[in-house]
Parts: sequence; structure tokens; C-alpha cells
Amino acid sequence: MPHRRGHHGRHRHDRDPRVERTHEVVLDAARRLLVDEGSEAVTPLRISEMTGVARTTIYRHWPDREQLLLETLAAEEPDHPSSRTGNLREDLITFLEHVARRIGRRPMAPLLAAMAERAQRDPETASLQRDRLEHRMEPLREILEAGIETGELPGNLDVGATVARLAGPLFYQRLIARGAAGRELITSLVDTFLAAPTAR
Repeated sequence: MPHRRGHHGRHRHDRDPRVERTHEVVLDAARRLLVDEGSEAVTPLRISEMTGVARTTIYRHWPDREQLLLETLAAEEPDHPSSRTGNLREDLITFLEHVARRIGRRPMAPLLAAMAERAQRDPETASLQRDRLEHRMEPLREILEAGIETGELPGNLDVGATVARLAGPLFYQRLIARGAAGRELITSLVDTFLAAPTAR
């Protein structure tokens, strides 16, 4: 199913300041509902009651709840680290530390958990969540592909499986074990991967 771009794909400077303020108010209310009560509580009716923004206005900007949930999630995601050193090990550690910090922030973990819960029951949400995760992991894929190009990693490396192997434990540690993925864990993940025969 193709990913449907919501209004989060529009540059903020293209918006009227009043529209921008409405977006901020609605997304703040959606975030509070999602964190405090779960995804089912995020409805135009509840948001309208909390903010005073008309339901027709909310529907105009977010025709369905999935778009609203995804934009709420996207608002909590900082940009990827923009620079790479060219050192495979250091670039892997830097990016994974960035991911760990992002999912460790208080609003992010409940948002991710809420989306994962909804995805279990809603194939469309699952598809949208998968598309978004692939987008957020693209820099990791690029680091691995650069390692293949330089010969540091084998040409037959399964990049998709390696992304899951490296990033998956960070999500498990935060969302399931309820702990933080620190540098020691991340360094161990990277060094174990690089020492494996399949990475040589």
C-alpha cells in the first residue's frame, strides 16, 4: 500500500502563521492524548474539546486519524545526524546512539508503543508505520552500503537484515525491557557485527 503523505510533508514556512499555530495546538493535544490515554483517545472530537479547534478544521488538515497519528509521531523526531566520518565503526555507533537518544525521550517511547499497538489491529497503520521506519533507518542503510563499496563489508551482505540486527535491540531495550540503550550496548552490537564472518 503506498504511503500517503499528510501535511507533515509540507514545508512549515509555506503556511499562514495562524494555520501553523492551529497545527501546533492540535498536535500538542494529540500528543498528550496519545501518551496519557493511548491511540484510541486521539479523535477529532476529543481534540476539539481540549483545544476549541473546530472538528471541521481538524478534518480539513487531517482527513483520517492515521495521518494525524503519524504527524504527531513525526513532530517528536529530530533530524538524522548529517555528517559521517567515513569510519565504518564510528559512523555505525554514532547513528545508533542517535536512534537510542531519540527513542529514549519521554514522549517518543509512548508514541512508538501506541503506533505499534494500533498496527497490530490495523493493516493500514502497519503499512504507514513500516514506511516511516524504513525512512528513519535509511541513513543506517547508507552507512552499510558505503562499507560494501569500500570493501569493508562483503558485497553479499543482507543490508535489510543487518539494519534489523543492529537497530532492533535498541527498540527492544527501550520498549520491552524499559531500559536505556547506552554506548556500551551499542558498541558491543557494532563490534560483534563487525567481528562476525558475514561482515568480513
